[in-house]
Amino acid sequence: MYGRQLGLIAADDGYEPTRTRKMLFFGAFTGAGLQRSDPPDRYVFNYRASYAEETAAVVNYLVKVRRLLPEQIAVFAQQDAYGDAGFAGVEKAIR
Repeated sequence: MYGRQLGLIAADDGYEPTRTRKMLFFGAFTGAGLQRSDPPDRYVFNYRASYAEETAAVVNYLVKVRRLLPEQIAVFAQQDAYGDAGFAGVEKAIR
């Protein structure tokens, strides 16, 4: 833009979002809640739903369309921030 060139520097964040503060993060293919703060982070641009929103939609479908009872729904998730976000969406939707 305006004759300027952009440079791409690839760096390993070690799967730790806190290592990437003040760096533009555009269009990541993740639904992690760590990248969805309120108010929104000025450096993060998401284009997909959060894991919590996705799992809540699954619960909504199972209960309202497939007519399952909430106690018939089981969750298998990895035990970290990403898996916890999906579980939280299920938990909130069932409540």
